[in-house]
Amino acid sequence: MATTYDLTGRRLTAEGYPAAVRALHGARADEILARYPLSGHGSPAEALGAVLTDSQFACLQSRTAGLMAEHTRSYPYEFADRHAMDYLNPPLSFPIGAPHGSEIRYVFGGVTGTPGQVALTDTMLGHWTNFARTGLPYAVGAPRWNPYPKVQTLAPEAITPTVTFPQDHHCDLWNRPAA
Repeated sequence: MATTYDLTGRRLTAEGYPAAVRALHGARADEILARYPLSGHGSPAEALGAVLTDSQFACLQSRTAGLMAEHTRSYPYEFADRHAMDYLNPPLSFPIGAPHGSEIRYVFGGVTGTPGQVALTDTMLGHWTNFARTGLPYAVGAPRWNPYPKVQTLAPEAITPTVTFPQDHHCDLWNRPAA
């Protein structure tokens, strides 16, 4: 979203949102627009960002985790610090949230921010360190990290397991062949 619109000086408008979805998904656009209505998002940019996140990353990751779980333990997670990138102060018309890769600085420690963000980085560092050491992602004092089909949601407010990740991201729409 940022590189296609805001950082190039363009803003996605409510009128432009359907055309943007049609340009990306052609014949499936009406179904996608019904599942990602503007009314469910804070702005057209956030709506298209959800379409892109779910179609190009979240549901592919979920499917991969499921395939891996047929052969070994799989410990998927969703990094959900909606303010992870605020320190960059990018000139965007929408909240950037937690884009792919934004958790990396949490894994290696040294995050400054809210007390919740600092606690999250300490916990994540414990999870990753113990996973590298033992093959099990655990951290002292943190909720148990169960394997797939559960997905661990990692946020400053709480670390919680969920089984609704595929529903939350409309993966039934993205993990089937296009008509």
